[in-house]
Amino acid sequence: GQPISRLEVIKQTEKQSGKQTLEGLVRNALIEQKAKEKNISVTDKEVSDEIAKLQTNLKKQGQSLDQALATQGMTKEDLQRLIRLDKLVSKMIGKDVKVTDKEINDYLEKNKANLPDTDEAVLKKEVKAQLTQQKTNEKVRTWLADVQKQANVVYFIQY
Repeated sequence: GQPISRLEVIKQTEKQSGKQTLEGLVRNALIEQKAKEKNISVTDKEVSDEIAKLQTNLKKQGQSLDQALATQGMTKEDLQRLIRLDKLVSKMIGKDVKVTDKEINDYLEKNKANLPDTDEAVLKKEVKAQLTQQKTNEKVRTWLADVQKQANVVYFIQY
């Protein structure tokens, strides 16, 4: 019988995750600004193609995109925005990432006990994709940290 106001919910939410949310919004704005500076853009087709790939992978796992989004508390618009940002970053940073055959072979040698017994060519392709993603993620983290250090961000609220 006791009402809880929307303002109370908002205040509590800000206390719990306000700083993290604000940092995410600032990071996204910086990514978009850097992409614009470099004349890098992502087309609607690129985003829809990525969503189609995601849908195909989810179907193979017996799940729909709507189910996956609901589980994550996301809308399709949220997903489109995330994919667009990811593609912008990939175009700015990912193009310079290279994985050598030696790195692939070293990984296979170190992890052979944990790898599935499958076709070597398929395995190498999967390992290359995984190593490329790891290198890209590391490079993106470094790049984002540099961009954030160089940025002049004025906060009107502190958490």
